[in-house]
Amino acid sequence: ETFSGFRDYVDRDSWTNKCDACEWDAAKSSTSVIHFYKRAQIAVADIWAALGRCSTSSQGCHFTDMKFITTFPDYRVPQILRQVGALQYTPELAAKVDNQEELDEGGVDEVEIRAGTVVAVEEMVELVKKHLVDISEADSSKQTKKNNLHKLLEDVSAVTIDWYLWQRGEKEDRLNLLGPHHRVRTTYY
Repeated sequence: ETFSGFRDYVDRDSWTNKCDACEWDAAKSSTSVIHFYKRAQIAVADIWAALGRCSTSSQGCHFTDMKFITTFPDYRVPQILRQVGALQYTPELAAKVDNQEELDEGGVDEVEIRAGTVVAVEEMVELVKKHLVDISEADSSKQTKKNNLHKLLEDVSAVTIDWYLWQRGEKEDRLNLLGPHHRVRTTYY
């Protein structure tokens, strides 16, 4: 079943024997397939960034649907989300991660971490946007800020939050401030 903030999709009907050999970022259960498409989404986001994050045709390109890209669920973003308390694991899963046990690729633990990451980042996007609107409404004397609000709201997305979290995670990891991340042998991230 799909859930709020999870635009990668769950496909209950299309998994057939002919797809068993398919190479894609998907987790299969007895009733559904969850596609994450991390590498495809990051490729689109990288092109968008390389072209100057343009969203109007007057800028030479026209990315109108960046809001449909989710965070890139891998290992670093859930690690930092867990560190700041935005993502919580069950005691059993926390013990596996903390003991650096390898999780099964496409297994329940890995899928829960990745799906939880997508949901947490989507909730962060909504909270940041609400905060920007609240600040703008509270400070009505500054028209310049109001004029920039639309641009700020447009720039807040799962992609930009992911980039921020990734960079923060990399910095904190270099300073040895992060706990362990989940470990999975995979080519998807």
